[in-house]
Amino acid sequence: MAIPEIRKSIGVVFQQSLLDERLTVRENIVHRGKTYGLSKAQLAENYQFVSSYLHLEDIEQQKYGTLSGGQKRRADIARALIHRPQILFLDEPTTGLDPQTRQFVWQTIKQLQTETNMTVFLTTHYMEEAAGAHQVIVLNQGRIVATGTPDFLKTTYAYDQMALVFHDCSLGKMWLKDNALHFTEKQGIFLVRVDSTMHALTLLKNAEPLLASFEVIKGTMDDVFLHIMAQGDVTNGRDD
Repeated sequence: MAIPEIRKSIGVVFQQSLLDERLTVRENIVHRGKTYGLSKAQLAENYQFVSSYLHLEDIEQQKYGTLSGGQKRRADIARALIHRPQILFLDEPTTGLDPQTRQFVWQTIKQLQTETNMTVFLTTHYMEEAAGAHQVIVLNQGRIVATGTPDFLKTTYAYDQMALVFHDCSLGKMWLKDNALHFTEKQGIFLVRVDSTMHALTLLKNAEPLLASFEVIKGTMDDVFLHIMAQGDVTNGRDD
């Protein structure tokens, strides 16, 4: 495949927008579409496609420079999709957005993935976003330090915890020590690392008479990232 054809198969959403603030949303997107050599009919069809997915009807006649951050991001994604690429690169697309807009962006991207079989590459500092990926690559100073599915990485690097509150802290500490459990305490809450949820269930049954309340806290992708950065490990894994 020639380089121009490769470029036509790729869409990119940059951290910083490339759109003209003096033009309307529609003008910006149509202008970008013309740079890919789309016919007038194809451009109209593609615009309808991106407008439908990203709900541009309410903002398409507004100048880009007058939009809110979330509205600009919708237009930015539309620009990247106007030529219907096979591969989409997203460079921290939700940074600075409110939770509602972030949710809308991800619902749209997942819908596109499902309905068009598009391949999406995402860079993000929000580890909860990485948790929804099929495959994760963790980079440190440009070097790959871990790869795998979210489940593989959580199994390898993260661990579950129990948060325990005892009726009597002294008796609770004694029980933890008798069971050789490592724990930390903060304001009467004891955090105990466990091997698995089933391990937690066994311990909770044994401690039930002593407990005022408890919570089992699942390991997260934040735990994964912090562990990898602290250890400097290099792991490649799949969880097929």
